[in-house]
Amino acid sequence: MKRNWKGRLPSANPGDVFQFQVQDGNGKLAWATDIRIPDTHPDGDPFPINLDFVSLSPGRYQLLQQEEIIDEFVFADAREAQTALALVEIFLNSDEVNASLSPVQPQGQQTVIQPQTYVIRFKNRATTWRYRYQRPHGCSLTNLPDDFTLIDDLTYATTRPIGLRQQPARQLVDCQDDLLPSPTVTQIKPETDENRSVAQIFSDVYL
Repeated sequence: MKRNWKGRLPSANPGDVFQFQVQDGNGKLAWATDIRIPDTHPDGDPFPINLDFVSLSPGRYQLLQQEEIIDEFVFADAREAQTALALVEIFLNSDEVNASLSPVQPQGQQTVIQPQTYVIRFKNRATTWRYRYQRPHGCSLTNLPDDFTLIDDLTYATTRPIGLRQQPARQLVDCQDDLLPSPTVTQIKPETDENRSVAQIFSDVYL
């Protein structure tokens, strides 16, 4: 979450004017400034840029230079950001939203804003729990609980992602009915495919 943006123009000449704009999530202009390169600046040298976004409202934005997107960022008050759980934005396309849910309503020749209450439900981060053994675990397709999928003689994983909690609703058991430890957030491991895109996310537990 930033108030200032610092960058550098790779090359600038005296008298050049560079336009910077900030757009909100709806693509509307929220902030703009023009920076003129001083006459004392050497031809073709880099030029440092420091933009101050203090006048923006909290939200997610795109920064454009000469109408080309060069950065995306979230802006929030520094004091609020220290204790914030999340920054939630709701964008409504008036052409697609049910009239009863719209925050604005026409009344005669005027358009009025009507309060709306939104319920936001947060779900626990869910991952596939993968258990890795140093020696063969001895489980097979016949005795491994339905919660798991067998990978090899050293590894099995849950059949579906499970939300991470400090105190899970129930502990899983292995093929010997022994309780298994639950993973923590620090054990999350994303795995990529040949294109280096994240293909699946595991929470690895080593036994």
